[in-house]
Amino acid sequence: MTKLSRELATKLAGKTNSADRDPTVVFRSVLLSVGIENPVIRGGSDYHGELAQQLHDFLVPILTNVGGVVALAEAFCHYNRARSLSLISPQDMLSAVNRFCDIRGQKIFLKKFESGAAVLMLESFEGEFLGSKVADCLRLSGPLTGIFGICKI
Repeated sequence: MTKLSRELATKLAGKTNSADRDPTVVFRSVLLSVGIENPVIRGGSDYHGELAQQLHDFLVPILTNVGGVVALAEAFCHYNRARSLSLISPQDMLSAVNRFCDIRGQKIFLKKFESGAAVLMLESFEGEFLGSKVADCLRLSGPLTGIFGICKI
């Protein structure tokens, strides 16, 4: 936030044209520079396909930074925050996520649990890899029990 406010102040101080000095215009340009530069917009022949590609490219670094799994609703919020004023609907998000399988070099997939929870996962987080991580955790810490089993007072 500090960096953003400094950039805003610098841009405001550096503008000489009165139209360019409008704080609303400058603030909007700063916000757009933080998010997605060219968001996919409706009207194209393959809107959901293009949206799927942009969403996939946007989410790979986020999933990598958070450990490989993020709730679908959280991914929706991250993506719309980056798009600024050009928001997508939850239906568009779900349609785009369902088209991830069409992407060459796909690294993310949708996982739905019996409880109804939906998450986006990196492909490296699936199957045996996840099982080996849990096994390593158990080896290091020993048997784990619930908090109520530990706190018998």
